[in-house]
Amino acid sequence: MKSESEIDNFERIESQLKVFRREIAGLSKKKPNDGVNKFKLAYINNAIDQANAILADQRPLQGFEHFNPDDVPTNSDVAFVLAQYTEAIFRVRQEHTTSHRGKYYWIIKNKISEYETKVSSLFAYREKE
Repeated sequence: MKSESEIDNFERIESQLKVFRREIAGLSKKKPNDGVNKFKLAYINNAIDQANAILADQRPLQGFEHFNPDDVPTNSDVAFVLAQYTEAIFRVRQEHTTSHRGKYYWIIKNKISEYETKVSSLFAYREKE
């Protein structure tokens, strides 16, 4: 991470991906082969595009940019992709945070910052959040 504003953006995208994953996972359990509507897909694609910028060469799915809204992906397809992205974003959090004297901080420009966070394990996706 390079700045506090970059971290703020990361945390916003991290949160959105987790919420989208939870929402789509629920739909996928009920109706896995139903298509995701264009309204939801637009927001999901926006979050994925921003996650791609954060992840750069650590993207979880080689060659995947975002969903084509004209193809109408299924709930299970979107759930699969969001699972990959939430895990990749979680790994970035783990790589860019550290503990120091019992507290957790972001690493900015390869140095421990004073920008405090919580232990990274609290940000792992849990099925029953």
